[in-house]
Amino acid sequence: MKNKKIGGLILFSKGMLDNNMKIGSITVLERIILTYQQVGLDPIVVVSDIDLYYMVSNLKKYPIIYLQKEKKKGTIDLLKAGVKYLSTKCHALLYTPAVTPMFTANTLTKLIEEKGNLVTPSYKFKSGHPLLIREALYQPILKSSLSLKDTIRSFSEERVFVNIEDSGVLSTVDKKGEIDDILKDHTNQLLSEYVEVRLEREKKFFDERAKLLLVLLKEMKTMGKTCQHMALSKRKAWDIINEMERELGFKVVDRRHGGRDGGSTELTEKGEEFLYRYLELENEIKKYAHKRFQELFGDYIEERE
Repeated sequence: MKNKKIGGLILFSKGMLDNNMKIGSITVLERIILTYQQVGLDPIVVVSDIDLYYMVSNLKKYPIIYLQKEKKKGTIDLLKAGVKYLSTKCHALLYTPAVTPMFTANTLTKLIEEKGNLVTPSYKFKSGHPLLIREALYQPILKSSLSLKDTIRSFSEERVFVNIEDSGVLSTVDKKGEIDDILKDHTNQLLSEYVEVRLEREKKFFDERAKLLLVLLKEMKTMGKTCQHMALSKRKAWDIINEMERELGFKVVDRRHGGRDGGSTELTEKGEEFLYRYLELENEIKKYAHKRFQELFGDYIEERE
């Protein structure tokens, strides 16, 4: 069932850029994820037509979901894969191609606050990214037989343009001069609180990665698909589960072998209850931390004029 969450979608297509390309000291993907996280986008999904397993597996601190999708008819296939995944979870999503990583959190907030089923940022009368897509357009996108550009154009009556004083909505990674000009300001606005709720006894046994593992297992009901979406090996996933069960003293998942699909892995009743309590705790702590961060450090963030 959808709730009031807004998801984040990043499309990473062959030829867009070097997988590990950095802007400043972090990769392009990290820069987008950090900006998405500042406004609470959840979940954040990366869809690619190339193998990003290694790169995503190294981003352990970010609870991102990875979908590898064959691109048959162009980038529209990648957008459809992301929309299909997020359609049951979010009432809206923000989407950007990985080549446009320099927009700010302030821009995202303005897009979210604007009414309209398709909201586009505009800088000096030129449209840019990311785009806000609300659920009324999910099915039309999934049914579209047009290219990505023509699909977006077909929603002209639904489209709202928002004037944004943020040149980052137009700055792509091939325009190095433009990116160098705004890099310092963009890095300054990335200042934010980072809170990870970890559960420990004598050592840590539950964190963001373990949480995502249970969330996806609850949804997918198979370890194989769950691990694909996390760029995580099955061996490591089972190590996380086994350690969790040892520390908690009860079974978190049921392992069912056989069947047409080779069995399933589902959360037990106690496992679901444990996950629910953790999510409640995490949500409350992060809400408080964000509120206090804004009160104490809001004036440290330098907005680009």
